[in-house]
Amino acid sequence: MTRDERRLAIVGPVGVGEAQISPVLVTQLVNDVGDNTDQLSILQHALNRTWARWRQETEGVEPLALRHYEAIGTMAHALDGHAEKAYAELRSERAQRSAKRSSKR
Repeated sequence: MTRDERRLAIVGPVGVGEAQISPVLVTQLVNDVGDNTDQLSILQHALNRTWARWRQETEGVEPLALRHYEAIGTMAHALDGHAEKAYAELRSERAQRSAKRSSKR
């Protein structure tokens, strides 16, 4: 995937959602993915989390911005942060033990 194709993969879905994204954020995302196509699923997850954060903070009034992406931990920490949040929401110790066992597999 070329840099321009990665850029389109980011900007396209945002446009379909009738939103805007700051050019600074697009550049950061393209840079974070780099040439490693293995990172595309992590990009997708990070964009999903960024979108949710953006909607929560702005109700869609302003463009997605770098601060929304940084708030979810960027691609480097988005998965970890989301997993920790999900774990913290588990109600019982039994569910937490089960989650720990599953994550070690």
